[in-house]
Amino acid sequence: MSDRNVTARFATLVAVFCATAACGIAQISVVNMKDGKKYEGFVLSDDAKAVKVETMDGKVLTLLKNNVESLEETKRWGDPEIDAEYEKIDASDASALAEVAHLAKSRKVRSWQYLAEKALKLDAAHDRAHELLGHEKVGDKWFTNKADAEKARKAAFEAEMKEKGFVKVGSGAQAGWIPKADKASYDKDSKAWTKDERGVFRRTAELMKERGLELVGGKWIRAASEEDRKDAAEFQGEFEEKIVVLTSRHFRIFCMEHEPDRVASFLDEAENTYKWFVEKMGKEPGTEVFPEGGRGQLWFLKDKRLFDKFVNKYGAPRFGMSADWVAHITQPGSNGGTISGLGLHAITTVENLDENGVRASVVHNSSHMLVQWFVRNAGGVCPVWLFEGWAHYAEHERVGIGQQTCVTKANYGAGGGISDKKFTTKDAKDRCKTMIRDGDDEVFESISKKGLNSLNGDDLAKGYSIIDWLMKERKADFINFLESIEAADDEKVQQANALKKAFNWSFADVDAEWRKMAKKNY
Repeated sequence: MSDRNVTARFATLVAVFCATAACGIAQISVVNMKDGKKYEGFVLSDDAKAVKVETMDGKVLTLLKNNVESLEETKRWGDPEIDAEYEKIDASDASALAEVAHLAKSRKVRSWQYLAEKALKLDAAHDRAHELLGHEKVGDKWFTNKADAEKARKAAFEAEMKEKGFVKVGSGAQAGWIPKADKASYDKDSKAWTKDERGVFRRTAELMKERGLELVGGKWIRAASEEDRKDAAEFQGEFEEKIVVLTSRHFRIFCMEHEPDRVASFLDEAENTYKWFVEKMGKEPGTEVFPEGGRGQLWFLKDKRLFDKFVNKYGAPRFGMSADWVAHITQPGSNGGTISGLGLHAITTVENLDENGVRASVVHNSSHMLVQWFVRNAGGVCPVWLFEGWAHYAEHERVGIGQQTCVTKANYGAGGGISDKKFTTKDAKDRCKTMIRDGDDEVFESISKKGLNSLNGDDLAKGYSIIDWLMKERKADFINFLESIEAADDEKVQQANALKKAFNWSFADVDAEWRKMAKKNY
């Protein structure tokens, strides 16, 4: 059950609980049926006609009393550690109950909700319990219903505005508040005013500067920092080409061939991909994936000549690259010579890449960094098939098709190198179907050990399809797999251990399950 449904669910549960005489919340009960069956769970109501119980797997059952042999209460909450912690506390202490509820929630034990509700029965204004249940506080009052909370918030804000001497202007969605002294100016030129997040009209130029924006070519875009301007001037002098440098919370972009407003939109795309990744991983908004102060470096240079010039001039001293790297995605932390010192960067040409191509590359490369660091935060190293497959998955989800393919060598494809990198996510299913039919798909264990330049188009199709399948059908297990890749001397061992922990699969099991899925769906 997701946290976002907790408020609505508990509004219903409160009504159910209070329908009972004691209006209490007991621990797990065992319902013994006359036919020999047993049901364990939390009793929601118990009257002369039926017992309503929520079982340990989240199902709500209504059991007719005529069929019930007995109802036994236990001392259990569904997890031995929670049971032990509950035994240590004074069950009449709301704060102690709330802390046990918090522990249960962190361990994903269903009873956390009942424990938090039990705390509220003892103290209806207990902040910690309300917070756990996702309730909203307006002033000094808690609301279990978001609509009621919003209504109270709106009323409080209007009262505050009137007390401060503000007046309401505009109507409908355009309505807002403005100081009475500024109303004449607003009436004269409303376009010179912009409504802020609170619904108060501010002078546009002043508000945009506070938001870190500047007016360029008649458009408000993300403002370049002093460091951005300094680097842009240095690189422009070195390359003799115009370059835009902009910085956001998690990324820094260096881009030729595109105007500042477009470059700002590319940077926004990187930040939105960051937020999307956090949501996909089931984490709270604002969860940090990169280390504190870490920023992904995204370079888009005009052509191969400038690429080579950049790598030769700045690659080794500033990014730790050798001269033969053309499209370089570092393994997190593999070199400490980046601007941030964190091994977060990608470098690509914009030759033949229009706006959509750059945007897709931003999604692809930022996704590399995100999944690599997500795995590294668990102590492991992200395998190449995984970070390439995840980047294709991100492209497909965010821009409609995944087709960026990464290499590291300038002479890739020559001198015996594998040159089959043709791949798109839209033809991945047909490609996988053909491989299975012909029996020539590479086994997963082999793909899992390949380097970036060794992955061919069939490998990319299989890797992407595995991720797409697991995110759709086994999302929680897949996230568990990522978080279970722990440090080991051999990357194969890391993956094998994580597969066993998350899916109870071997490498061969992945192949077998994937083929069954593909035959069914493709």
